[in-house]
Amino acid sequence: MATSSRENLPVSGNQSDRIEEVLLKQEYGLYRATAPIKKGNFAHVFAGYHIDNGTDVAIKVLDPFSQDPMAPLEFDDEGVMLKKLTRCGGVVTLHDSGAIQLQVEAFGNKFNVPVKYHVLDKAEGCLDEYIRDDGIRNRLPWSDRLRLWRTAILGLHQMHLK
Repeated sequence: MATSSRENLPVSGNQSDRIEEVLLKQEYGLYRATAPIKKGNFAHVFAGYHIDNGTDVAIKVLDPFSQDPMAPLEFDDEGVMLKKLTRCGGVVTLHDSGAIQLQVEAFGNKFNVPVKYHVLDKAEGCLDEYIRDDGIRNRLPWSDRLRLWRTAILGLHQMHLK
């Protein structure tokens, strides 16, 4: 496991923005986060790049202070599924998965908290955005709409095969 920078992170109060700021400063294996993309129920997604070759990626980081007791299990399950599906048509590629240690200060004591992450292909957007937002979807040419539909079906088919 990689060790993060030694920045202290207080855990009292609502610290969502501070947590995102600290997570953004970390290196995740051979990858560095550059900017927030989206915050979900229990994870942050950042734009990032491979430190050696500059390849653009997305880095999904489990919020170490998520209140959802199922979050770590769901995050791990997602990693297992993505490993099985890597290099299948219509499914995003998982480049790396692991954990770093984040030093946290609470009540005058310092301790390490494991922070799990997945490094994925960086997409142009989230399929959910195209499905839910009529405005975004309607701006797409029909050929792109059909390509997205076929890719989603191919991805689902690949998942069932695995």
